[in-house]
Amino acid sequence: MSDAASSHKNMLLSYEWLKEFIELKETPEEIARILTTLGFESAVRPANSGFSGIVAAKVVSKVPHPAADKLSLCEVSDGAATYKVVCGAPNVEAGQIVPLAKIGATVGGVKIKKAKLRGVESEGMICSERELGIADASEGIMTLSSAEAGRLGRDFAELYPPDFIIEVETLPNRPDILSHYGVAMELSAKLNRPVKPPAAAGDKIRPDGLLADVEPTLLAGNTPGCESYTAVALDDVAVAESPEWLKNRLRLCGYRPINAAVDITNYVMTEMGHPLHAFDRDKLSGGKVIVRAASPGEKIKALDGKTYDLGESDIVIADGAGAACAIAGIIGGETSAVSSSTKRILLESAVFNPQRVFAARRRLKISTESSYRFERGMSKARSIAACQRAVELLKNLCSARPSAIVDHGAGLPKNKIAVFFEKILSHTGVNIAETKVRGILAALSFEIVREEKDFIVVEPPSFRRDIFLQEDVIEEIIRVFGYDNARFDSAPAPIPDGSFAADRRRFDFVSSARRFLASAGFVENVNYGMIAPGWFSYFDEKLCVKIINPVSPEAAALRPSIFCQMWECFRANLGEGYDSQMIYEIGNIFYDGAQTRSLGLLASGNVFGDNWKKASLDADFYFLKGILEKLSFFACKDIRPEFAVDSGASNPPGGAKTPDFLAFGINIISEEEHIGRIGPVAPSLALAAGAKSPVWWAELNVDILAEKPRRNPIHKQYSVFPASSMDFSLMVEEGIPFGTIKDNILRVMGDEAHLVESAAPADVWRSPSGETSVLVRITLRHPSKTLDAASLGSLHGKITAGLTQIPGLKLRA
Repeated sequence: MSDAASSHKNMLLSYEWLKEFIELKETPEEIARILTTLGFESAVRPANSGFSGIVAAKVVSKVPHPAADKLSLCEVSDGAATYKVVCGAPNVEAGQIVPLAKIGATVGGVKIKKAKLRGVESEGMICSERELGIADASEGIMTLSSAEAGRLGRDFAELYPPDFIIEVETLPNRPDILSHYGVAMELSAKLNRPVKPPAAAGDKIRPDGLLADVEPTLLAGNTPGCESYTAVALDDVAVAESPEWLKNRLRLCGYRPINAAVDITNYVMTEMGHPLHAFDRDKLSGGKVIVRAASPGEKIKALDGKTYDLGESDIVIADGAGAACAIAGIIGGETSAVSSSTKRILLESAVFNPQRVFAARRRLKISTESSYRFERGMSKARSIAACQRAVELLKNLCSARPSAIVDHGAGLPKNKIAVFFEKILSHTGVNIAETKVRGILAALSFEIVREEKDFIVVEPPSFRRDIFLQEDVIEEIIRVFGYDNARFDSAPAPIPDGSFAADRRRFDFVSSARRFLASAGFVENVNYGMIAPGWFSYFDEKLCVKIINPVSPEAAALRPSIFCQMWECFRANLGEGYDSQMIYEIGNIFYDGAQTRSLGLLASGNVFGDNWKKASLDADFYFLKGILEKLSFFACKDIRPEFAVDSGASNPPGGAKTPDFLAFGINIISEEEHIGRIGPVAPSLALAAGAKSPVWWAELNVDILAEKPRRNPIHKQYSVFPASSMDFSLMVEEGIPFGTIKDNILRVMGDEAHLVESAAPADVWRSPSGETSVLVRITLRHPSKTLDAASLGSLHGKITAGLTQIPGLKLRA
């Protein structure tokens, strides 16, 4: 596995390297645009530019500077001449092959001139990677491969030719894009050009002769964290410095060269996308490996020099004696590391369970290039191909001889997915020819296992672990076909009548509600719809919805009310000293198998703030009631809300009964339809949160309110004629809304209802025995004349008749 720390989350591609897998006529900028249209946002920058006058040279000798302790005087030869160069790098030594910037060369924007340093003339500059711009940092001068000793004077631009870096933003479900070959396959599908696999990636590994004492064995048992494991033993390995072409490509992609054996594993991972790991086989007890779960209290010292405490859920690679040699899928161990003295290697190419790797990586707080790939999901086929490619490179660059092979595990089974051509049209609105569909799927490595007139059955490639549904396949088809090429010649699937109109009405109501509530001083909250299941104790738990595979215990359920998270926000605000609050939220709630859009309002404390005229006006029922009534006017909805104490038989948002977080509930009713609930938060809950004033709560069903008829405001001119008032004293049973009384008055008045200027309770009296007396005052006014005694008498009779028709109400004498 690659143990390089993951310092970037985007894939860095070499344009010149990419061209080895697919013919590219396009410029790097055009390739970046094509990748962006495929869903991978990309950017381009030049690399290895401006190398002029820099050559490969040999440090012939090194002596201390006569006048400076930290400087050295070096003689450097380019094969044609010898130059005296003053160098301050601590790692310069005689015999090294180095990049020499001769007089006249430009390094880092500075032209090299002959100059005296502490009295000694310097005829050039020995360069570091940072000075050449091929690395962000360096600890000293850059040293070239010893293979360049026979080619002194070679232009540095030949070793590090001009190139372009394409930085590709990858997606969590697309680990196959974390490689040059993977990107080439995407371009192949888009550009309809063949792709050439890496050399030897498809060749079968043939041992040069099995040796009984080196054959690796795998005791994976039923280890759930390992889906497949391939290992190749190699003998006669000559671990040396990597050639410059390989080091150049690694540096372009953000890796630091180490030695040929380790560099090859990183090279193949960058080329083909699958992480590999090389063990020094002489450091493995018994010459074999075991894949197992970590033991309680087990520790391992990793290649980064840190010691990690392992957990029982972690998977480790152990040797024959049981000693852990690597944390599977994350990082190798120091005890089995490959070095320049290594002669025998065990090359590992495995597929580890993504969830196990992710959990271990997060718990151990370590991120490597290997873990970044394994936690996204690797494939058996790619692991075999990567292993074959690495063996070929080890044979060519390290003179290695494969001596034994072991292969365990068949990988994951493939899915079979039926794709109906009619569904492609109905889902995308684009009529794509069936031959084009087959061509795109074949280019994306989908195997068509069955063909019918109306559909095909496909198997996704093993490296696409994110493809499960027909919709997933259709998304791949339209993505490669190109959204920019879409011509909507045919209409998509029929849309139910009124669905767009309903969405528009809901959008208009929510927009109006937000504007009004903001103007009224309310602050909006925005929360996710997931909560801790502990909230269910306030509701009927049988009707609440739990999440099967939650992201965390604190988000293991769907909220049955907007109140849940708003209360957490309210408590947090109290902790910051905000004793007076008016907050609201609009979002989905989930209850009794239904999903509803809901509006929640919470108010507490001084709702208008302290001022010199009035010290305080605390939130109460009438404040929230007024807000709701004004909201209906502002949103131009004919709601006409009524309020009645909840008897438990209603079904407003939040359940069939008042939730336990309220002291009591008052139903909000519109035309005999429940649209919400209002009530005070239970005092015990408010006190526990630290509230200094009563807390009032209201929740409305947005879906119902949005469908209410539109009512445009009507502006009436003031009448110049006098008004007349009538008082009616009524005995009213508890629970009769005043709206019912008012509606009956207007109903019995018929065409004369417009004469009612106002109808409101002027006084309420409750007797010790529980009877309620209400004094209703009705104000009448005619817009064009004075109401005479006869007219008023007639109106009084109609009103009296209407009141007597209301059950549970009687006129007092």
